[in-house]
Amino acid sequence: QICSSTNSEFQGGRSIDIPSTQNPQKVIGGLKEGERYYIKVRAFNSFGSRTYYSAWSEIQSVIHTTIGLDNVTDGIEVTWTDVKEAREYRIYRKAFGESNFVCIAVVKDKTIYVDAAVENGASYCYYVAPQVADVKAMTNVEAQMYLVAPKIEKLWNN
Repeated sequence: QICSSTNSEFQGGRSIDIPSTQNPQKVIGGLKEGERYYIKVRAFNSFGSRTYYSAWSEIQSVIHTTIGLDNVTDGIEVTWTDVKEAREYRIYRKAFGESNFVCIAVVKDKTIYVDAAVENGASYCYYVAPQVADVKAMTNVEAQMYLVAPKIEKLWNN
């Protein structure tokens, strides 16, 4: 079970049940961009007509931001919305078929990054993590899409 709220006391928060342990992931929709959210989770199990709950996890504070991807001449361009409190952004990538994301860059003072270290025709998935003093980062999961790297026809030497 996941509980989310814009209030650290969870007043007006909402709870979402994840009924299966086979795929314990959930996309929380309807989040406002740039808004701070508080998240906590707990396990539950139902036996007959009774439901048993574990204690709530530690509360995590996250900021929602949106990511965009586009093919450009020299790689894949990753853009995202600015988070006012962010001191830097970490860009993570994984190739199609890989299970783990890897931090490929740390960017300060801008909301764009071009990933030139891509292979022609390969598919990649990205997310951006704004680094804020007391907040865990979160990007829009719906934007964690695979994008095929463009075929590079010509190389320029700047």
